[in-house]
Amino acid sequence: MYNTFLKHGLPFVKKPILMSPFLVTLLICISCQTQNISNNLNNNSLIPYTNVLRESAATYLKSRFHTFTVSYPDSFYDFPNDSTIEIGSGAGHSNLLRWYKFEPDGDTIKILSILFTYNPKIKGNKFPPDEVSIKCTQGIISLSKYCEFKQLIAFIQSAKIVKSIKTEKHIDPVTGKVKMGATTWTTSANFWSNIQVLNKDGNEILSDNFSGYEGSRTEPEYAKSNACIKAANDFLRDIKLIECNLKDKDKIWATSKFKRDYTKFLLGKDYWWIFQRYILMSGIACNIQILPMLKTILLQCENNDPAVSKMKDNISYYAINATTRLTGKDVRIPPIENMDIPVVRKLVLDQLEELTK
Repeated sequence: MYNTFLKHGLPFVKKPILMSPFLVTLLICISCQTQNISNNLNNNSLIPYTNVLRESAATYLKSRFHTFTVSYPDSFYDFPNDSTIEIGSGAGHSNLLRWYKFEPDGDTIKILSILFTYNPKIKGNKFPPDEVSIKCTQGIISLSKYCEFKQLIAFIQSAKIVKSIKTEKHIDPVTGKVKMGATTWTTSANFWSNIQVLNKDGNEILSDNFSGYEGSRTEPEYAKSNACIKAANDFLRDIKLIECNLKDKDKIWATSKFKRDYTKFLLGKDYWWIFQRYILMSGIACNIQILPMLKTILLQCENNDPAVSKMKDNISYYAINATTRLTGKDVRIPPIENMDIPVVRKLVLDQLEELTK
């Protein structure tokens, strides 16, 4: 399901819904979560529109449900050559989460991919088994090749998405009369698509983030971020990525990313499952500098913070296990998958209090 999403979009279940009549096509300019402040950058370039770029962008930026149209600017601002691109994606009904990082290093660009997996809960247990793994791969590309990719990403992000609700004739199932209305499509699966661009100082240039369900109502909101993921996936198909172990500097980056994303969006109501997978991943991908963050999260659960209260036992379970991996000290009370969360959480918080003094 996850790989299908990366290439074509998540599998979905069509559910036609007859809406109230519309007499005309309604065009609404959508202001997505994209925050693009590249106009204020130093060392950025104004790039003229080209048919090649438009054709490339149109491959990815198209409406599956015919809910939006796209217009492209005559020119757009490219990201600086020394900017870092981060891409995140995942599917709610799978047990996967992926991070990509494109990081300049002199005249070359280093690519890091982290694919996270975990096993689902076994019937009869309160929690999934404490079995978490990541697969890391890396590669190197030239600056010129990276420039082609980041220009495409910048061009996709510069496009204007216009929501278009088109009416069609429908037969009312009750009266049998013909009515004008709009058919919408929804989905049975949720997903996450995220792209962040940072300058050489680590400051955000652009952030486009979506978590929710695929469908005609939400498609204009995730159109750009989803298009960027598809473009990245196609771009990387021809790049040789070699399996590797995370280096210390990679763990520093993963720790920084967790902290940044926690502050920015992870506590949002549609991001609960992504938040939990970040915590799961932190025990392997981050370093001990993430311990104060795990302590904060456990305290939120302990104090029944509304941001985490609905899933506090699961969040606590994952944070407890991540802390155990990072510290190498196990204060958990077996059986792990059925631990008494309030009791063990208190033990781990006491441990973290000592470690983070």
